[in-house]
Amino acid sequence: MNRVTIYALAVLAATGVFVTTATATDWLRQVTTDPGDDELPSWSPDCTTIAFHSERSGNYDIWTVPAGGGSQERRTARSTRWSMSCTG
Repeated sequence: MNRVTIYALAVLAATGVFVTTATATDWLRQVTTDPGDDELPSWSPDCTTIAFHSERSGNYDIWTVPAGGGSQERRTARSTRWSMSCTG
């Protein structure tokens, strides 16, 4: 079985999730298509689903998509935007 790897790649100022083989010579397939940033992809334990971080809803939330592409589902819903720094 070929090893399959996921990547978050920046394309035209937005980041999408792509799937490829370990050698990256066979194919590169995009599995998310929203214009918002989709980042930090991770495989499910059974390798059928990819979880990723996305700002498509206005806040960064966790979404999932089938490994072969398809309908993307929002798994978290934050009402506020978190920050990398704190001034409190």
